[in-house]
Amino acid sequence: MTTGLPELIDPKGFCEQGRVLSGTLSMKQMARLQAVVLEPLTDVEVDLQFSLEGQGLRVITGQVGASIIVECQRCLSPMEMRLDCFVGLQLVADEEAADLVDDEWDPLIVSGDGVSLTELVEDELLVELPAVNLHDVGECQSPSSNALNGPVAGESIEPSLDKPNPFEVLAALKKSADE
Repeated sequence: MTTGLPELIDPKGFCEQGRVLSGTLSMKQMARLQAVVLEPLTDVEVDLQFSLEGQGLRVITGQVGASIIVECQRCLSPMEMRLDCFVGLQLVADEEAADLVDDEWDPLIVSGDGVSLTELVEDELLVELPAVNLHDVGECQSPSSNALNGPVAGESIEPSLDKPNPFEVLAALKKSADE
């Protein structure tokens, strides 16, 4: 479901017209994003401005954002995450032109007239996802994650002397080889 947003857009024409798109997109239409999200908490908010910059450069600027629930890779518990993406795209015709785009812009290759707005927004959200989803230090739910979070109050950080060292056998072999 979209709120006042077209599915297909003409980015070149929109830039020449100075169009602004504001509204929401349903995350149900974003299969790649849904594959990494446990649950969407909100629809995706979209606020994009299409314009001509400098020497006729066609650019798309703005923001897209959504709240989602993902799985913490440390404790495997659900965690809420907010994705807020700042969009800065320059329209180009091909890969060669994409290589020449200034660092302040990301290239968007537009070969035909229509571009899927949903796919464009989904791409921006996927890039914004962290490589590994983790709670902040100390917020993990699993007791086994305490080793990564630091010692619990009253817990010793000294190694246990009761456990045998698995490398003692290797030390004995090396000692006998040296003799």
